[in-house]
Amino acid sequence: MKKALLSVIGILTILIVFSFCSSNFSTQRIIKITSESQNEFDMVQNGVITKGIKTPYEFIFSERKGDFIFKSKNNDQELKINVNSKYGNLIVEWNTVVLNVENNDVKIYGMN
Repeated sequence: MKKALLSVIGILTILIVFSFCSSNFSTQRIIKITSESQNEFDMVQNGVITKGIKTPYEFIFSERKGDFIFKSKNNDQELKINVNSKYGNLIVEWNTVVLNVENNDVKIYGMN
């Protein structure tokens, strides 16, 4: 009887502890940058600048928060940004794109 009672108390304790823990599972987002013809662009990811990337370019972003800026070096050609996650798909075309990811929200701003 004592073993059964201790087992039930142990299971309840574990359930209570895990019910108050927030999940750290992040959502993977596939970010694809393309253009009509091969184009060179610069990318800023969380303050880190990467210059001279060529389209098509694709990477997986798995963090909860991220800030990106994509700027085409050829102002006559737009970048097509495709953000794909389990929550949906978002596609935009601009010369300069600002992408903000925070938890499950994705915000995109752009200008030509």
